[in-house]
Amino acid sequence: MTRTWTVLRIGLVLIVTVANSVAAQDLRPAIFGAAGVAKVYRAEDQSFGTELNVGAGVGIEWKRLGLDSEVHRTLGLTPRAVQCAIGNVPCVGSAREGFLEATMLSGNVSYFFGGPRVRPYVTGSVGVLWTESVNSVTLVGSTSATLSEFHERDTGLAMGVGVGLDVPLTPALSLRPEFRTYSSVAMSRVNLGLHRGTIGVRYSW
Repeated sequence: MTRTWTVLRIGLVLIVTVANSVAAQDLRPAIFGAAGVAKVYRAEDQSFGTELNVGAGVGIEWKRLGLDSEVHRTLGLTPRAVQCAIGNVPCVGSAREGFLEATMLSGNVSYFFGGPRVRPYVTGSVGVLWTESVNSVTLVGSTSATLSEFHERDTGLAMGVGVGLDVPLTPALSLRPEFRTYSSVAMSRVNLGLHRGTIGVRYSW
């Protein structure tokens, strides 16, 4: 997580610097946070749970366009316990299969519709999904079998689309309910998908 927060800090500095130099062009920097739920799944076989998802980021807005950098994590993922599949010899040990964490860093481009009160928008995302998972392995000997688990880390290219509403509360503060769906089948061994529904709070100046 250190590298992702470093990227966000650098992004905020760059956005503020650019915004100050081109303020006359109505470029508005922003910071935001979001919380909701995310379903982590692999389309070809199973779901790994729907859990709490939290995120934060920085961005800029210009007229009807928005550009964000965001990091978010799905919390509370719990691998399932597996049973030894060897039936002709005694089996010892224990193991789990599933995901322990899923963290994404993405760049998002949004286009806004409507007027100053409530603005629907569509968004597209490209980023990196980092995951940590556990899998099981069974070693079979002549008199017994041993069940154990091993950890894996994976990095994949994640692409997503989404829709949302920007609801102004004050000239600087807005509320954003949003839904996004992501796929990380490119450049990844685990081929995960992610459905994410959140409510965000955004401050711009």
